Amino acid sequence: MILQVNDLHIKFHSRQEEAVRGISFNVEQGEIKGLVGESGSGKSVTAQSIMGLLDRRFCDISGEIILCGEDVTQMDEDKLASIRGKTVSMVFQDPFAAMNPLIKVGKQVEESMALHSKMTKEQLYEKAVSAMAMAELSQPEEVYKRYPFELSGGMLQRAMIASAIAQKPELLILDEPTTALDVTIQAQILKLVKGLNEKYGISMLFISHNLNVVRKLCSKTAVMEHGVIVEEGNTEEIFNNPTHPYTKRLIAAIPRGIGGSENEK
Repeated sequence: MILQVNDLHIKFHSRQEEAVRGISFNVEQGEIKGLVGESGSGKSVTAQSIMGLLDRRFCDISGEIILCGEDVTQMDEDKLASIRGKTVSMVFQDPFAAMNPLIKVGKQVEESMALHSKMTKEQLYEKAVSAMAMAELSQPEEVYKRYPFELSGGMLQRAMIASAIAQKPELLILDEPTTALDVTIQAQILKLVKGLNEKYGISMLFISHNLNVVRKLCSKTAVMEHGVIVEEGNTEEIFNNPTHPYTKRLIAAIPRGIGGSENEK
């Protein structure tokens, strides 16, 4: 088991209600697990808590987040910094916002490796170029030297994926990674994600509001509404025989015959 979330509660001091209300789910070795729900359901907050990115000065967290045998909720900042990028990595929704516009792409891909290892500049360069090649960026040596504004959205998202997988983490969290991209590029990124899982065995938590995407990519899915997981199980079973009214509404709201390209493998 790569990840076990047990009775997780998250409450921000600025809000009356909990953002996450006692959820539990697992991610098995080598699987792509889907976490689905509308905006505000608590998906991204859950992802941030697994990464240890929530500032404890502004929220209360209880429950367990067992990542590779260790409880993330009990780690101090030094320990959290040591696992980010190495044990667990995250790909964010908007690559334009996630990357520093003043730093060359290759240097940003190197950042996590530089923090966790004592590689030489040459070794870091080789690893970064290799990671960009894994993310199927054409001419990675040239992309390394470019600034983010010189790349398209799809290329930037591939660079973000390269940064996240550079050290082959045990768990890769993808938070709506295709939302900011057009349909054709979405399909390419999803195919890349699937390939990385199959080729390198990287376990993944794929977060999305798009049930069509999750159906194609994820073997198991958890459906989240208002901070609660209302349904969980085999993805195809959930789609064919949803039991919760919220899941039924999400499936009924899927546009028929629209976004077909996004669903291609």
